[in-house]
Amino acid sequence: MNVTRDVIRDLSSLVAAGEASEDSRQLVNEFLANDPAFAQSLHAEGTMLNALAPELPSDHEAKTLTRMKRRLDRRSPIRILALGFTGLTVARLIEQTTFTKSPTEVILLAIVAAVLWVAHAWHTRRLIRRGVFREN
Repeated sequence: MNVTRDVIRDLSSLVAAGEASEDSRQLVNEFLANDPAFAQSLHAEGTMLNALAPELPSDHEAKTLTRMKRRLDRRSPIRILALGFTGLTVARLIEQTTFTKSPTEVILLAIVAAVLWVAHAWHTRRLIRRGVFREN
């Protein structure tokens, strides 16, 4: 098999990240030892990429995970309240089938339930757009 510079360029990023196998690491090292000009250009590319990459604090991943868990947990109370107000609305409708009383209470409960369902849908859509949550 003929190993090209493109193959070595692809493998070199894995070697630099420590994710390549021992054989791949040896292949890259041997190729770069035989082609010092290409090794120099790869080193320069790596330096440029590292210069462009932002420095992240050591606890960045832990903070991100905590923030995402909070956002996902926020969906549950909204959904529970929406289900509760929907249930109350249906119960009041069943209780007041004749509407001898004013339907104001039922209308207000239905409005609150609708607002909560819209908030739940908005929050879920926001999470899906950010790629944090996927609905099946």
